[in-house]
Amino acid sequence: MSPGPKHPVHLEMHSREPFATGHRFPGAGAYEVLTATAHYTVDPKAAANRAIPDLDLAPRDTTGNVRFSGDVEILRPIEGGRRRLFFEWGNRGNKRAVQYFCDAPHTNRPRTLADAGNGYLMRRGYTIVFGAWQGDLLPGDGRLLLEVPVAKRGTEPVRGLTTAEFIVERPTDSLPLSRWSSTRSYPVTEWGAHTARLTRRRYPHSTPEELPAGTWRFARLQGGGSDLRTAATAVVPSRYDLHVDGGFRPGWIYELTYEAEEPLVLGLGLAAVRDLVTHLRHDPAQPAGPVDYAYGWGRSQTGRAIRDFIHLGFNEDSEGRPVFDGLLPHVSGAGWLGGDRIPRLVELATGLDIEQAIFAALAGRPAGPAEPTATAIVRFFTFPPGRVDEIHGLETAARLGHVDELTLRLCTGDTVPAVVDSKSRHGHVIVFGASPEDARARCAEVLAAIEVVIDDTPVRADGRVGALGTPV
Repeated sequence: MSPGPKHPVHLEMHSREPFATGHRFPGAGAYEVLTATAHYTVDPKAAANRAIPDLDLAPRDTTGNVRFSGDVEILRPIEGGRRRLFFEWGNRGNKRAVQYFCDAPHTNRPRTLADAGNGYLMRRGYTIVFGAWQGDLLPGDGRLLLEVPVAKRGTEPVRGLTTAEFIVERPTDSLPLSRWSSTRSYPVTEWGAHTARLTRRRYPHSTPEELPAGTWRFARLQGGGSDLRTAATAVVPSRYDLHVDGGFRPGWIYELTYEAEEPLVLGLGLAAVRDLVTHLRHDPAQPAGPVDYAYGWGRSQTGRAIRDFIHLGFNEDSEGRPVFDGLLPHVSGAGWLGGDRIPRLVELATGLDIEQAIFAALAGRPAGPAEPTATAIVRFFTFPPGRVDEIHGLETAARLGHVDELTLRLCTGDTVPAVVDSKSRHGHVIVFGASPEDARARCAEVLAAIEVVIDDTPVRADGRVGALGTPV
């Protein structure tokens, strides 16, 4: 990996205060809370940053680098603890690690003994780091914020078509274009305000109906009881909101296509995590104390961010060292197996066309009898931590006639951390067979054909160690 700036992270300290009024946790002692702003500098030309979309469109400083900054909060054992760093990827800017690991009430400002819950992480001496990584959050509720630049071409912001989908559970008059009150929307351009299209449909495969231009607008509903003297409302023009006369219908799918501008370089969030954790692990001047091992945890949305972090090669610093020794994505959903494959697998296993069956049920018609046509087996596979030296046999395995889908999300040179998550595997295969036994035998053949050499040790996708063709 090519070297980046000499000092990619500078921590501007804001406060240092006792945690839980100096309570001493058994086995670790007292903790303190540090708050800071991390100032980041990345080289847009460095190979380590090639995976960041639109980085070439971010404004540069006088040295040709891109700068941005984010919130950081550290809960550290004053006496050093176990020299283990536990990094939380905050879910939409919220702190959840202490809540989930210590059975504590949720708070974005943990300061009291009650906020520590049962003290699980503290009793084990972890240094807990909360670092902002999501660059499109709005201030409020104590969220961690990351300030990233707007992508520009020269002095003009980037513009382009975008699509937003809205589904509400109860009647709603207006919504942010981002669909989240806490998340920044892509603002509509002046041209886009006059050319946008809004459609709605009852079900995913229903024919969309376009809403007439005079029945909706870029605006938000204001008032309705929060004024000091009246419950009056007003529809206020807004580049960031969508208002529908009569409100959005619950359960209907609304789709807005419009020209937006000012996209943020959000991929810098992955670089922020990489560089912050590297700084805390290896810079002797950092304030968190000595660190021997680093672990990371993310829930839901942030679990998916962890997968991208690994897959895009961010778990390696500028000197080739691993950033995290272990990562734990939690209830992150949206597994690597594409959802578009599920109806096909159901059809093979049961003979039932699941989409047609749904539409028939909605219309009150029976789906009719079905017979299985084949057996489909899905197998996920993973490899041990280390550096990927070589990959063999992937093309051979993919050409086997009974393979419907084969994916390996590793490349030569990747640094593989330990990952604990049933859906965050390094690859998967879908194999068809005439019977369950036939499918299992064919799947075993595929897995035995794939080999990844990690730290000079050949490991097959079926978990066996040893070079292809070598008895094990």
